[in-house]
Amino acid sequence: MKGVFTLRNFIISITGGILIVSFSGTLFFFIFAITKFQPVLSLFDFSVMGLVLIIPSFIAGWLGAILSGKRHFKALFPSIGIGLISVIFMWIIKFTLFSNSGNLFIFSWKGMLLIVFSAILGGSLFIRNFPLSVFCFVSILIISLIPFKESISVSGVESEEIIISSKDITLGATLTMPANRKEKIPGILLIPGSGPQNRDETFGLLNATFRELALSLSKNGFAVLRYDKRGAGRSTGIFTESGLYDFAEDAENAYLYLRTRPEIDSSKIFLIGHSYGGKVATIVASRHPEIAGLILLACVASKEPDNLLRQHRFIANARGMDLDEKTKYFKELEDWFSGVRENKYKNYEDYFGPDGLSKNLRKLMRINPLPPIWLQQAMEYDQLKTLSKIKIPILILAGDADWLVPPSETKLLEKVLQQSDHPDYTVKIFPNLDHRFTRVKSMEDSFNSMTSIKYLFERHSIEPIVLNTILNWIKKKSKIKLLLN
Repeated sequence: MKGVFTLRNFIISITGGILIVSFSGTLFFFIFAITKFQPVLSLFDFSVMGLVLIIPSFIAGWLGAILSGKRHFKALFPSIGIGLISVIFMWIIKFTLFSNSGNLFIFSWKGMLLIVFSAILGGSLFIRNFPLSVFCFVSILIISLIPFKESISVSGVESEEIIISSKDITLGATLTMPANRKEKIPGILLIPGSGPQNRDETFGLLNATFRELALSLSKNGFAVLRYDKRGAGRSTGIFTESGLYDFAEDAENAYLYLRTRPEIDSSKIFLIGHSYGGKVATIVASRHPEIAGLILLACVASKEPDNLLRQHRFIANARGMDLDEKTKYFKELEDWFSGVRENKYKNYEDYFGPDGLSKNLRKLMRINPLPPIWLQQAMEYDQLKTLSKIKIPILILAGDADWLVPPSETKLLEKVLQQSDHPDYTVKIFPNLDHRFTRVKSMEDSFNSMTSIKYLFERHSIEPIVLNTILNWIKKKSKIKLLLN
């Protein structure tokens, strides 16, 4: 063992470990940005994340073998050390900075094994140890092929990955249910907001609004279905070719799927729509009066482009734009809206053509794409008119520090329910909560936080009062005794 524990090997291992962690971290953030803003690539997310770990580890292991100064089996000792040191670094980072990272592949046990075996593989190829190289290669292949399903850490909750058909596409989804159920239970469908949202409504590296909500509800006795929007996550279809009514059709088919599950009481299915998902949920509820209840979270009431203009006015003021900058910026916005109305932009790609959007708006459309077909339909759709015709129980929740969907939008929803003499509705606006119902000081504080790099690394949980309000309301409307927390 004298050849193992040398200062040279120790220094190489430490240096190689730092190299792997640094390179993996850089590649991870790059891939995160790609899969976040170009969700069509996220179908391959776990394979790509595997490469994020394999490539730096392989290179570091290979360099470690070279730096050892050996050409025989002892050259592999630094490579092994590099793999183990890297795993130690990863675990330190996980438990100090990312303790709530959930199912991030880069911190999973599979990820750790990929690091070690890749480093050994890199070193073994240098010393030309064919049996060892084959062993490492086969090991990496086996690890990569093991199904990597979402890890549910809440006791008493079962999780099932499912595929839902929706006309000509399929939706990747997760159904969570209490493990100790003895009879049919109520079902809940979570409908995500605008943009290429995945089933968890992830934001930053540590947060997932719908995952948190689903686990809370399932822990308390409900079956909860959440799904990737078409063209995002593991759902097929093309997001940038989809409109508001395409997303409504997907949500409707997800609801119809819930009705087929033998574990679920089909007479007690609730819809929860977040942000623009509230409009989608309202459309589905208008088509199915048998739905037990509708919950709108931070739901948009206004038509487009009024809603977008309000958001951009807030952004312009928060960024301190002067009058000339504002004039130019809002002229670009008006040109965009006019182009959509006049069918100048028939496809998403037209935004980026010679006669397309301004440079600023092109950048915005790549980050948060709003395809022409979606915007056209959003301009035509009247949320208040649709909501006024629905008579099922309705719960509307909002935060007064939400700059994306301010309380004024919630008050519009409340007003139309009052005017239509709706028989059963509840409206609550919580102080100092933002768009995702996390604690903030003000709208300005929320905006500054959401637009900072620091936001990526912070934990932002849904306020317990919001979770309890939803649970108690559904408990009352479904007339069942829920499990205790």
